Amino acid sequence: MDTDVLRKKDDYVKTKSKIPYWWKVVLAFSLGWMFINANKYFLNPILDNIGLEYHLNNSQLGLVNSIFFLTYTIAQIPAGSFSDKFGRKKLLVIGFILYGVLTGISGLMAGFTGFLVARAVAGLASATYYGPQFALSSEAIPAKNRTVGSAIINSGSGIGIALGFILSSTLVLDMGMSWRIPFYIF
Repeated sequence: MDTDVLRKKDDYVKTKSKIPYWWKVVLAFSLGWMFINANKYFLNPILDNIGLEYHLNNSQLGLVNSIFFLTYTIAQIPAGSFSDKFGRKKLLVIGFILYGVLTGISGLMAGFTGFLVARAVAGLASATYYGPQFALSSEAIPAKNRTVGSAIINSGSGIGIALGFILSSTLVLDMGMSWRIPFYIF
């Protein structure tokens, strides 16, 4: 192709969107944190329902949340290392998709052991978001906007926590749906 044609095409692509790239990154990562944190915390209001179905004692109920957070925390450092080696976007996207799939699988588990394993592996998958997200947003957001961009991204976490609590409480506790429904939604 002629270099003038390529330059015109590049100019067209650059001017096509009026929204700066870094704002798109901020929006995408805010939504990502919203989903991840809604998914992490929607369990709390419905733990009693899960305990009734699986006939769990209080220690086992504590294990339901603990196993997720334990694997999530332990896997963050290796996930950061893998993302530097194999690609941040690639690991972030694959982990995010697996996290959603494993959350749905958690809701399908007929037994408590399978449920715990699914939650543990979901914790591993969600660990692929933390490090790569911060690296990618730091690269994309201009230095003069990095603080506000990071603050907006972090706001997704709080919104997600609130949405998770509200959704599971409303669907399961108020509307009488199965505790498994939030797993399928998220």
